[in-house]
Amino acid sequence: QIEAMTMADRIAVLNEGKLQQVGSPEELYRNPANAFVASFIGTPPMNFIPGRLISRGDRISVATERFTLPLPPEIFREPPPQEGDVLLGIRPEDIRIGSGEIEGEVYVVEPMGRDVLITLKVGKETLKALAPLDFTIREGEKVQLHFPPDKVHLFTSGTGQSLLKRRERA
Repeated sequence: QIEAMTMADRIAVLNEGKLQQVGSPEELYRNPANAFVASFIGTPPMNFIPGRLISRGDRISVATERFTLPLPPEIFREPPPQEGDVLLGIRPEDIRIGSGEIEGEVYVVEPMGRDVLITLKVGKETLKALAPLDFTIREGEKVQLHFPPDKVHLFTSGTGQSLLKRRERA
């Protein structure tokens, strides 16, 4: 996948002989059609946390084992999604460490040259986050995490299809 991402203009992602998505490397990375494409494209791969989509009037949130994350309604496809089981996805480079509403514990710190790969425990879930090499953190340390709403992905639990609108280039 790394060679395809760096050399191709368009990529087709197959799973068990079935076409999952066709698009530019950026399109597949920013707007994966489903959880399979999201997990396949990107190194390290996207984190997934099981949750439940909750809708109260015009307020939509995802409740997980350890936290509830409010999401702006405008990120969803029309019609708005129904309540139900979902997978919340976030890429390691999009997790903000040091402030936020989610508490995690540092499990492993791996210097990787330019970045540090940090393995975090949030309840029963294990997440990977990337931070700059000069980011100081120790194993066992409790940290606050933030998942920017414009960086999260949301997939149906059953089919894995994305529930979000296409994201435009930033």
